[in-house]
Amino acid sequence: MLFCKQGTCDIRICATVVLAPVATVLADSLLQGTVNALLTFRIGCIAKRYSAGMPLPSAKLVRKAAGREATVMLGSVVAKLTKTVTKAVWDSALRVVTGKGKAAAGRLARGLLGGPAGPKEPSTPTA
Repeated sequence: MLFCKQGTCDIRICATVVLAPVATVLADSLLQGTVNALLTFRIGCIAKRYSAGMPLPSAKLVRKAAGREATVMLGSVVAKLTKTVTKAVWDSALRVVTGKGKAAAGRLARGLLGGPAGPKEPSTPTA
């Protein structure tokens, strides 16, 4: 392995070293997307209130009401997307693990059965 000295590695440590950057990027992306969605919803709510017509409402009241309305809208969107992202991450991790498991089982079978990567038979001298 890249981070380990010849066989002295604990697999949990290696998995943490490899997966930590992936989790950080995923969490940062989700947080940034959530904040962007909240601000977009808020701007839409403000625009809706100002385009309702005359008389113009108080700017402070519009901002407060838009923030509350955007938060409610965001809650339903985040619930749906969290389910989707969680399923996608889980499916990808499962595919990787089963793929690595199948590859390891194939190498083991080839080793036991003497396939292309398996042990070679000792050569016998021809007379």
